[in-house]
Amino acid sequence: MPWIWVFLLSAVLVAFTSFVLPRRRGPLPPGPLRWPLIGNGLDLWCKHPWKVYARWAQEYRSDILSLQIPGATIIILNKEHVVQDLFVKRGLIYSDRPYTAFFEKLGISRIFVFQDYGERWKNNRKAFKRYLGTETESVIRSNELLSCRRLLISLLTGNDHQVDFRKAVNDFFLSATYGIPPSQQDEHVALTQESAVLLKRLMIQGLVFEFLPFLASLPTWFTAAGVTRGVGVVGELVDKMMRTPFESAKADSIQGARRVSVAGRFFRFDKELSNISNDEEISIIDVLGTSYAAGTDTVVALVNSFALAMVLYPDIQRKAYTILNSTLRGRLPALKDYGTIPYIDALVQEVVRWNPIAPLGVPHVLRQDDVYKGYILPKGSICIANTWNILHDEERYGPNIDEFIPERFLNADGTLNETRAKTDVAFGFGRRTCPGESKSLSLYSMSVWLSTALRDIAREFAWILFASVLSAYELFDARDENGMPLYRSKIEYTTEIVSSAPHFKCQFRLRPGITRAMIHEAVGPVD
Repeated sequence: MPWIWVFLLSAVLVAFTSFVLPRRRGPLPPGPLRWPLIGNGLDLWCKHPWKVYARWAQEYRSDILSLQIPGATIIILNKEHVVQDLFVKRGLIYSDRPYTAFFEKLGISRIFVFQDYGERWKNNRKAFKRYLGTETESVIRSNELLSCRRLLISLLTGNDHQVDFRKAVNDFFLSATYGIPPSQQDEHVALTQESAVLLKRLMIQGLVFEFLPFLASLPTWFTAAGVTRGVGVVGELVDKMMRTPFESAKADSIQGARRVSVAGRFFRFDKELSNISNDEEISIIDVLGTSYAAGTDTVVALVNSFALAMVLYPDIQRKAYTILNSTLRGRLPALKDYGTIPYIDALVQEVVRWNPIAPLGVPHVLRQDDVYKGYILPKGSICIANTWNILHDEERYGPNIDEFIPERFLNADGTLNETRAKTDVAFGFGRRTCPGESKSLSLYSMSVWLSTALRDIAREFAWILFASVLSAYELFDARDENGMPLYRSKIEYTTEIVSSAPHFKCQFRLRPGITRAMIHEAVGPVD
C-alpha cells in the first residue's frame, strides 16, 4: 500500500462525528463514481496518484476535483491558477493542517509544517521570529560549499553514490543547523534513518486506529501486531531524533565551542542557558528539527534525481560541463559562482520540474465552507495541490513535457527565462512572508515562510552541488539493481510523500585536469 495514501487517509478520518455531511449550498467538484459506504476509498489505492488526477482532470474537463471517503472530502487542485486563487488569495481559510491522535503519538506533530494553529504553533512562531531571521543566511551558506567539497572526496572511493549523496546532504544540514562536524554525525544519521523506516511501516499499520480509534486506548498486549507498542517506540525515536543533535550543540556551546550554525546563533542569543524556559527550548528544538528532517529527505531526492537525469541524458551532461568549464576554466565552483551561469540555473529548475520531489505537496484543511466556480467546498475538506500536473503543463513549460530539457527555462539568447524560472510550485505556494511582518500572521504564511526558506536553501545547495559534481566528474554506465542498463521508458519514481528516483548505480570518472590532490586540497581538514 503506498504510504502516501495512509498519510492522507489518516489525516481525513479524524472525526467520526462527521459521517453525515452538512447540507450543501451547491454541488461538489466532479470526480469518479462514489461507492456506497466507502465512497472513493478504493480510488486512493493507486500508483502515482498525481498522474491519475491529471488524467481525471482531462476526463471531467475540470481543474478542480473531489473525492469522498467516510467522514471527509478531498479536493484536488490541478492547475496553478486554482491553487493561487484558493491557497494564496483565500489563504486565511485554507491555513490548517490535518491532525490525528495517531500522528500525535507518532511524533509527526512535532514537525512544524504539519502543526495546526495552537499554543505550540504560537511558541514556534516566536522562535522563528527571534532566531531564524534573514541573518541566518550567512550561517547556512558557510556550510554549503564545504559539504559539497566533502562529497567530491567521497565519490573518489567508487562506493554507492546514492549513499554518498545522502551523507553529503546530512552533512550539510547537520553542520548548518547544529554545527555538528562529520566525525560526529553517524549517530544522528542512523537515528534519522531508523525513525523514517519505522514511520513508514507504522503509518500503514496505524490506519486501523483511524477507522477504530478506541483501539488506541487498549493495552499493547491486546492490540494486534503490537502496533501501539511500535507507536510508542517511534514517538520516542522522533523525539530523540529532534532532541539529540540539539543537546549535542548545546553541550558544545557550554564547553566553549563556537561552530558556525543556526543552533549556535540561538545559544549566542541566550548565553545564560539556564534562563531558557522549557517551552522556548521545546520550540527551538521543533523548529530546528523540522529544518533538518524536512530538508534532508527533500534535498536527497532532488540530488538523486539530478544524477539520474545526467546518466539518462548524456548530451545534456556534456553541454552543462562544457558551459561550466568555459567559465570556471579548470577550477571547482565557489559560492561566488552561484547564479552566474544561466544554464546551470536552468538545469536546477528542470530537475525540480521533471519529477517533483513532493508531487502532491502538503495537504491543507479548509477552515470554513467555501464556494469556488459554483462548487461547494465543505469545511474540513482536505485540499491537495497536484504539483506534478502543474509542473507538467505544456502551456507554461512547452512541448515534450516528460523529457528532461533545461533549455525550456532559457531565452533564445541563453539568458534565464524569469517568467518560467520564478515559479515556486515545487516548494509550495504563496507570498514571501517573514514571521516579523504581521501580528496576525496565519499558519499558512508561517508555513510559506518555512517553505520559502527551505526552497532557497535547497536551490542554492543544489546549484553548488550539481556544479561541483559536473565540474569534477563524468557520470556514465547507469545500471539498475539487477545490473541491467537503465532506459528512460523504464524509470519509475516512488509513490510516497517525497517521491524518489529508483535505486541505481553508475560510474564516476574524474574530468580532465581534475586530480585527487586538487579535490583533497579544496576541502582541507574534514572537521
